[in-house]
Amino acid sequence: MADVSVLRRDFRQLPMVTLDIISRANKEVLIVTRSFTWVGDDVVKVLSELKGRGIEIRIIGRFGEEGKAAIRHLLEAHIPVRLHEVAGENRFMIIDGQELHFAIREPLKPTVRYYIGIRIDDVSSAAAMKTYVFEEIWKEAEDASYRL
Repeated sequence: MADVSVLRRDFRQLPMVTLDIISRANKEVLIVTRSFTWVGDDVVKVLSELKGRGIEIRIIGRFGEEGKAAIRHLLEAHIPVRLHEVAGENRFMIIDGQELHFAIREPLKPTVRYYIGIRIDDVSSAAAMKTYVFEEIWKEAEDASYRL
């Protein structure tokens, strides 16, 4: 049976939450993201270190003017980034073929926006998401460097 947990945090903590998740990787980090708000120097540094240790890193995002600098930062660090419209509606990560992390945001509130993350620790679920969702999107996605 899958182990499922839910995390609800202030939206401003998203870069720290992402950093914590990707730092645990030993084999692969596969990300589908709508925006690149979680990308900062710390995240790029960790992704680069992981890649240097032979860990596979691939990111699929949605193209938007607001994400250009972050995409450029990732590409300069030799992190593969591709673009696909499906990333506008879906946000998830697959870590080491075992952990699935889905990101959900609550509707905007007058004072604070919240990030809700759902973690499913299950090899068969992660394998299905990788094979039938991530890999299929990756095949169709365009290399981000063509848009910059």
